[in-house]
Amino acid sequence: MTKKPIKKTFAGGMKFLKDDVAIARITPCLENGKTALLSRIGEEEIGVGSTEFIVSGKG
Repeated sequence: MTKKPIKKTFAGGMKFLKDDVAIARITPCLENGKTALLSRIGEEEIGVGSTEFIVSGKG
């Protein structure tokens, strides 16, 4: 189970929205096809993660 999210001021990184797909940039993850569907974000929320992600979104 994931922890309750904490809201913080954006200070850098990759932004993502509900139902975006994140892929880690590091080679082993790309070779193994490790991805994540970011679905636990509210419709009006913006998530932020490490710059080590490639994020593909709906728009």
